[in-house]
Amino acid sequence: MVWKCKCCPFYVGKRGLNSVITGVSVPNQRIERLWAELNRVVSRHFINIFNFMEEHGVLDSLNELHLFCLHFVYLPRIERAVTEFINQWNNHGLSTQGGQTPLQLWHSGVINNAGIHPAINSIFDADNYYGIDEEGPLPELQTNNNVVIPDIDVTINETTMNIIQQVNPIIVPPESDDHLLSSSLVAPSGER
Repeated sequence: MVWKCKCCPFYVGKRGLNSVITGVSVPNQRIERLWAELNRVVSRHFINIFNFMEEHGVLDSLNELHLFCLHFVYLPRIERAVTEFINQWNNHGLSTQGGQTPLQLWHSGVINNAGIHPAINSIFDADNYYGIDEEGPLPELQTNNNVVIPDIDVTINETTMNIIQQVNPIIVPPESDDHLLSSSLVAPSGER
């Protein structure tokens, strides 16, 4: 903040009134609140479970069979939790917007700005290949901005795989995470 106080007069004097953002940043506050809520409601829950499993020797994060089981059991549950969070977040009322929800605000913005802004118009474009030049050069692949998750190389016999594919990991109710802690990584004998 001190930097901003000392530099603002310089920027305004050299570059004009719109060269410095002043006041509160409502969009930043909203996105920061969104991330904080997602971490509090969804991510933290699963992080706590996985840490507990590691601390109590139920999960070995270097064991590929454990990782396979972890992915099989928890990825659908994480996806379901994120979907529920999205639905709740998009439909919660904002006191600063007269009780309107983020989804209502988005719809209002689209309706009010249709035909005015190209970004809004692109929502209605049916061309799925917009911006793709089949004849043009391929863009340079940026590899420094990716998280690399190695493939899990687990050999599971055909009988066990058939049994696994018949199991729906979502059927276990969300309240029974204690049961999952003790049973989710149990593999048939000889498979660990």
